[in-house]
Amino acid sequence: NFIIGFGPNGNTVQARIGGRMGDMYGRVFQRVEDPSSPFFGEIIFDSNGLPVITEDVERIGNYNPDWMAGLHNGFRLGDFSLDVLLDFRYGGRIYSYTRATGSEGGILEHTLDGRPGFGGLEYTDSQGNTRQDGIVGEGVLQNSDGTYRENDIIVDVRSFYTNYYRRNNIESNSFDATYLKLREVKFGYRIPRRLFGSNTAIRSMKISAIGRNLFLWTDVPNIDPESFAMNGGTLVPGFEVTQLPSTRSFGLNLNVEF
Repeated sequence: NFIIGFGPNGNTVQARIGGRMGDMYGRVFQRVEDPSSPFFGEIIFDSNGLPVITEDVERIGNYNPDWMAGLHNGFRLGDFSLDVLLDFRYGGRIYSYTRATGSEGGILEHTLDGRPGFGGLEYTDSQGNTRQDGIVGEGVLQNSDGTYRENDIIVDVRSFYTNYYRRNNIESNSFDATYLKLREVKFGYRIPRRLFGSNTAIRSMKISAIGRNLFLWTDVPNIDPESFAMNGGTLVPGFEVTQLPSTRSFGLNLNVEF
């Protein structure tokens, strides 16, 4: 195998025999692998109630989209015009470092679950104090005989989110990168030539209001899925590392023909 690009915390893009260019590798949740078990595929938790991740890296997906498309619509009514450009990307994966660091820092909305007033469970900590910030992860515990049972260990939300979304867990921090963008809207007005007079050299004049990157529809939380990471001056597709927020832009365009 050949490592094409390095993402954060040991996550990589690799080229392997039998694979595809753009395959992403990293550590993932350790799951029940016995197909005969009623808990097949469930996440395994340790005796402290925290999720276990694999020692070896595994393929989580590919950053390349299955397909991309653009749609341009133009409308004309007299001297007025309206142009709309849509961009659509279907498929591909993206790892979000923002998701990892925001979860461990407790600053993202999903980390409210389990806090007092947001479904937090009551439990007694190691110092004998009663707390109401407990949460139970969805998964299983392994019994001494090798069988499994549902996880029932309450842990504090800080420990849970710090471990569940740890930075080297590519599975919990990556998403389907599908998105739809309203890439550009342009509304224009062509000034009638009769307003210029017969002695002017101007043949036509058009003024337009333009907006770009106006709206984004995606299931990727907190970030723009059209993101790249940078490692040593090299762009690494499939990874996002605390990107700056995407911006909308607005402007005016004046087109004059002589």
